[in-house]
Amino acid sequence: MKVLLFDTVADRYGSSRICRLILDTLRSTGHSVTAHVGENRLPAAQAYADEYPFPMLVFAKLRSRPFRYLCELAGKAWNFRRRPAAGWREARLVYCNTFGTLPAALLSRWAGKRVVVHLHETPQGPVIRLLGRTLLKLAAHRVIFVSGAIARAWGLADDPSSRIVHNGLPALDLPLAAEREYDIVFVGRLTEKKGFPVLLDALARLEALGHPLRVAIAGATLNGAPLPPSWEAVAAQRHVRVDMLGEVDEGALLFYRGKVACVPSVYADPFPTVILEGLRAGCALVASAVGGANESLADTQGNALIPPEDAAALADALAQAVATWSLDRIGRANRSHFEQRFGLDGFQARLLKALDKELAASDAASA
Repeated sequence: MKVLLFDTVADRYGSSRICRLILDTLRSTGHSVTAHVGENRLPAAQAYADEYPFPMLVFAKLRSRPFRYLCELAGKAWNFRRRPAAGWREARLVYCNTFGTLPAALLSRWAGKRVVVHLHETPQGPVIRLLGRTLLKLAAHRVIFVSGAIARAWGLADDPSSRIVHNGLPALDLPLAAEREYDIVFVGRLTEKKGFPVLLDALARLEALGHPLRVAIAGATLNGAPLPPSWEAVAAQRHVRVDMLGEVDEGALLFYRGKVACVPSVYADPFPTVILEGLRAGCALVASAVGGANESLADTQGNALIPPEDAAALADALAQAVATWSLDRIGRANRSHFEQRFGLDGFQARLLKALDKELAASDAASA
């Protein structure tokens, strides 16, 4: 069967990485998939899809310049129908990854395609929630949410078209070391939403633990913005030594060098991939009790879920996790938890089960 896949952006972060796994899953089961992205931020050698200017929903542009943006969106929608992306006319199933692909999903549904929308985002306010829920019901035969928390946030947890498919990751053939270079590892965008200022505040509060605390931070601010002023207080501390590594190609490998993975998001982070990476590497997890973190860390030991934006609670949890981490008691248990719940085989099985009806209907239409 011919499938067309749309993704808003190709980069190294969560939704884009999961989209590559979706693409591989569909192809491995015999489907012919053509993939397009609205924006490619990966080197050409790493890109998994062709860049194509399909209409995308971008609320930042809608808020900043609504009339101009709506005109651009209408123009792209018109061009999309006249000169569609390669594979669109032949495709029986259109797979749209992320909320931003909804215009393409709507156009495909109106053209008689079977449409799946895979959501990784939290609604930004009640108006977006209402608008998004309405558009999703119009556009998609099947809506896949990365966590139950996000399905509830959109008000579609009980909708018959909804399915929950927790993310998964491939295994890495790397041993778990008892001796680790870093006490704490943070990987992600250095933004307020990801809780980076809260992490800096927590690091400034940490007391000496008998040795200088080693911290690795990998990521970058948005659009070259400077680091928060609180960074200077952290950098001046003697008992906390921070390596600012910037953007790294293999952030997942950094967790194998650390005892504790910190995920201090202050918003309902849907289902953080870095939590799965930390579990896979045998780290203890300290994460905000928001979004999908509660689901990914359910029934685990040696991990901490804390209130978001609470730097004091974060500092206490980090100190406790660093002091009590051991490979045998926590590291191997978290690796086992990852393998049982979030390995690639399990993710592919969950995804294909959620797509059973759409794949069958598309196969019947193409017969």
